[in-house]
Amino acid sequence: MFFLFIILAIILIFFLPIPLYFQVHYYNNNVHLFLYGRKILLKKRVTKKATHEIKSEDYIGKINYYSTFFKNTFIRLKHYPLKPKLKLTYIFKFGFEDAEETAILFGLLNNLPSLIYSILGKIFNIRDYHFSITPDFQNKCVDLNIKSILKISIANTIYIVILILFRLLKDTKIRIKLNIMRRNNYGKSPN
Repeated sequence: MFFLFIILAIILIFFLPIPLYFQVHYYNNNVHLFLYGRKILLKKRVTKKATHEIKSEDYIGKINYYSTFFKNTFIRLKHYPLKPKLKLTYIFKFGFEDAEETAILFGLLNNLPSLIYSILGKIFNIRDYHFSITPDFQNKCVDLNIKSILKISIANTIYIVILILFRLLKDTKIRIKLNIMRRNNYGKSPN
């Protein structure tokens, strides 16, 4: 009986969603992170200035690789029925010195909620979604407040991690095969 109770408790913990309450607030050029209502302090990293000689092809190749990787992963997650649940609220207040620039940006930003919803809808089951954009035509300000409740279970997390790992392994095998083929065909004429 005790063994059955332990197995039932493990199954409940494994599949029961755990809510994560977090908030990101950006104002006065500072980012403030909150987890369960408590502020998380961010330490600033001191980095030395270094010069690197990197070709633009390196960046383009990496961008192409990661964009196809994330695209394929999103396609797999899109059809997964047990996605994590998400409640999301954006409150964005902005203003420039010029009222005309503020009005133009306000018109452009009104397309942002549907774009964010469609991207997040591929990864999460969105339960509640609110997006508020408020222009300030008189003052120069940027104030972004993102509040979220993410309900995720251990089983969902394991599935997503396994999905990403399998995708990485598959892509790595493909890249190794392509590199071997290039190495073998190097210097040979296409005829």
